[in-house]
Amino acid sequence: MSKKHTFLKIVVGIGVTLTTIHVINRVLNRLFTGGNHLKAENDDFYSWTNGQIYLKKTGTGKPLLLLHDLTTYGSSVEWERVVAQLAANHTVYEIDLPGCGRSDKKSLPYVSFFYVQLIQSVLSEVIGEKADIAATGAAAPILLSAANYDGSLIDKIIVINPYKLCSEGGALTKLDKFHKSLKELPIIGSFFYNMRYNRMRIESLMSNDLFYNPFNVSTELVEKFCEGAHLRYETGRYLMAAIDAGYMNVNDSMAVAKLQKEALIISGAALKNESAMASEYQALNHEMQHVVIEKSGMYPQIEEPEVFVEVVEKFLQGENVSETIFQEDEAEEYRKFEEEFADETENIDGDQDIKVVDDGEADEEVVEKAGEEA
Repeated sequence: MSKKHTFLKIVVGIGVTLTTIHVINRVLNRLFTGGNHLKAENDDFYSWTNGQIYLKKTGTGKPLLLLHDLTTYGSSVEWERVVAQLAANHTVYEIDLPGCGRSDKKSLPYVSFFYVQLIQSVLSEVIGEKADIAATGAAAPILLSAANYDGSLIDKIIVINPYKLCSEGGALTKLDKFHKSLKELPIIGSFFYNMRYNRMRIESLMSNDLFYNPFNVSTELVEKFCEGAHLRYETGRYLMAAIDAGYMNVNDSMAVAKLQKEALIISGAALKNESAMASEYQALNHEMQHVVIEKSGMYPQIEEPEVFVEVVEKFLQGENVSETIFQEDEAEEYRKFEEEFADETENIDGDQDIKVVDDGEADEEVVEKAGEEA
């Protein structure tokens, strides 16, 4: 009898615990998505075989497809400061990749080739002509793989802060698969996801690791990143589990070496080893150009949008941009400040002269200029 009561207590305890965690998950989700920043119209979606994909079209001109960094908090938000300028000369397509932002976040096989298939489908079914493509971070090797798989509709390629090259994916262990399954659980997995990608942690990540200037990390931007991670009620955990398990690892070294497209690497100067990583790519493919944008980190398109657009436009127009792009340095800024200060002081009434009084000590005193009104 005591064993039966003990078992019932355990069952009830587990039930109460799971119910409490479920309620916490719901409350947190409301908090993380309450800003309603990531709006979308019905015609902003592409009905793909594997779900509804957010895909917004803006501007006129040669098509330019923008792929955001493939992270759980990633979305087309990272392009919002450059879309209007790019749309002046291009038909810009912003996409939220599956598992991210406003797109569906189903329990699907999130592997590199899954996204390669998406890119091919968007190019053939939506864009319908040759397009230039830009990709950030973890989306870069997927773009390179897509170009090698079928590059007939891909023209020029731009990769922003691509990750370190991976020669091979490596086999998954049973422990990797177990951890993946655990993170995909609806209540426990969702709770882990909420703790890992809460607003405070995302803001800390952006301020300390991703951005050159922490003051560029506005409250609204943090809320947008956080909302993108938590839309569709924590189903972003499926992508998180796949990334953690190494499902995205591909032989991107081979993809770089085989690439036969004009390509540009854009690096943020604030990132550690950014030049070394770019050199790895150029060592495998000497035709790739490289530009470093000063005063920027992971997202130069957010921190230095004007310079970013300038570099992109020059490259797409066929110019050789393989050199560092600098902003005005501090000395130049200080010189301008001095000039402005000098202009302002010239307009001040009642100029003051310095008179040296020799009374045994070299003292200076300010003597007001004669002729002032009493």
